[in-house]
Amino acid sequence: VVVIEPITDGDTFTDFLPSANLSFEVAPNNFVRVAAARVLARARMVQLNPANRFNFDPSKAANTDINASPWSGTAGNAKLKPLIADTFDLAYENYFGKGGYVALSGFYKHLESYIYQQQTLFDFTGYPFTGPVTPVLNEGFVSQWQNAGGGKIYGFEAATSLPFNTFTEALDGFGVLLSGSYTKSSVRLGDDVAKTTLPGLWKR
Repeated sequence: VVVIEPITDGDTFTDFLPSANLSFEVAPNNFVRVAAARVLARARMVQLNPANRFNFDPSKAANTDINASPWSGTAGNAKLKPLIADTFDLAYENYFGKGGYVALSGFYKHLESYIYQQQTLFDFTGYPFTGPVTPVLNEGFVSQWQNAGGGKIYGFEAATSLPFNTFTEALDGFGVLLSGSYTKSSVRLGDDVAKTTLPGLWKR
């Protein structure tokens, strides 16, 4: 028997996102740019999905260690707020030749909060299980997306464009683009856990 019940969930929010971008020509073809903004990134749809899923592993039915429980689950969170950050950028740019430039910049981003997966102990009593062995444990961990933590991202980057027509018109249309960055981060994946680097962010 399949029972279908409509579920309504979610949240509302209002955010003010000011920004400013200033450019100063400190010498011919030399610019200093300063930018500051409050920005947001909304949670992914898969994270906002209010559906709950559970799993039962019959090979672990006799386990007594809660960390090896046969029960587990995942849950979305329709009440997730966007990831919000206050950002600051400072750059120096020098333009030369026919479209060439060198740019050096630094950046700092303060994350007000972070979206992470929280492990919560859940009672699966009454949930159906498979296999001939009745599970010893009725509890297991459910992983759910939450807002918490926060942190910072900062670093610098350098970029240059060197069109070869700067040297000779015979090489018009050819050139070199080079860029590199160095980034450090520190985020807290939860309110009561140690800080770590931002997952998925390369240092260099």
